[in-house]
Amino acid sequence: VVSGNNEFAFELYSKLREKHGNENVLFSPYSISTALAIAHEGAAGTTSEQMLGTLNLPEDGMARNSSFASIYNSLNRKGKQYELYTANALWAQKDYPFSEEYVALVKKYFGASAQNLDFINEAEKSAQAINSWAEKNTNGKIKQIVSKEMLSGIRLVITNSVYFKGQWATQFDKSKTKEEDFETSPGNKIKVQMMSTGEGEQKYKYAETEDLQAIELPYKGKELSMF
Repeated sequence: VVSGNNEFAFELYSKLREKHGNENVLFSPYSISTALAIAHEGAAGTTSEQMLGTLNLPEDGMARNSSFASIYNSLNRKGKQYELYTANALWAQKDYPFSEEYVALVKKYFGASAQNLDFINEAEKSAQAINSWAEKNTNGKIKQIVSKEMLSGIRLVITNSVYFKGQWATQFDKSKTKEEDFETSPGNKIKVQMMSTGEGEQKYKYAETEDLQAIELPYKGKELSMF
């Protein structure tokens, strides 16, 4: 599943890059893969086959779902030197009852709660419920993901959240931050505030090719890194 998620992430990024050109693109491929995997568990036939193919997920249901459960449990593990956790939820129109078997499956493997709302007659209240969930599970960082207008004609909403907060393994000294040139494209430079750990004070894993430069910055605990 991790391999499939990574493959899907790069395929989706290439599509978004075509759409947005030279703009910066920020998205959570894990959130998209997880939400669509949850939706897939309610699909069958050609729809199921196409979703698995797009997401690059295994056909073996037990292998697929147990892998998602393993990832979910790993992300929500306690006793870490950083904050990283994820949550899933399903929200359906109240006169569209959930299959008990489906609810049990997504709860067991995805930790997903399921709740019925009235999108048709209580759109504002329904939006508030979903937004409150988002705010709670992102530690107040994301306060709104839907509006009552967005819920018009909707019968099912699947939500995923990921929250992360960590400190660098080697902290950057604020007094060493200074304005330097940053090259946005060949021949074009702008002035930006550059952080620094100081000359020779810290070594990082670094790679360079004709097309890119990459660096790994580990977080406290040395379990996670930013690349």
